[in-house]
Amino acid sequence: MLDERQGTRIKELEHIVATLDKRVAVLENSRNVKVKEVEIDLPDHLRKTYETLKFTGKSTAAQIAEKTNRARASESGYLNTLVTIGIAYKQKTGRMTIFTL
Repeated sequence: MLDERQGTRIKELEHIVATLDKRVAVLENSRNVKVKEVEIDLPDHLRKTYETLKFTGKSTAAQIAEKTNRARASESGYLNTLVTIGIAYKQKTGRMTIFTL
C-alpha cells in the first residue's frame, strides 16, 4: 500500500514525465535552422518568424506579421523569444521596436 507521501511523489513524477514528453514532441516537430554557421532546432512557429526576419533584414513585429499572415502580438512574442535565445536583436527607435539578426 502506498502512503499519502508516496502517492503525491508519484503524481509529481508523472507530471514531470508528461512535461518532458511535450518538450520531446516539440523537438521532434522542429526543423533545423543554420544560424551563424551553427545548426539549431527551432519549432515551426519560430522557424517561420526567423526565416521571414532573415529575408527582410530588419523589421517590426507588425511588418513580420504582415508577411506571415499571423497576429502582430504573436509575432512580437516569437521575435522576443528569438531575442531571448540569442538569435535576434532588438532596438527601440522611438515607439517602434526594430528586430534584426
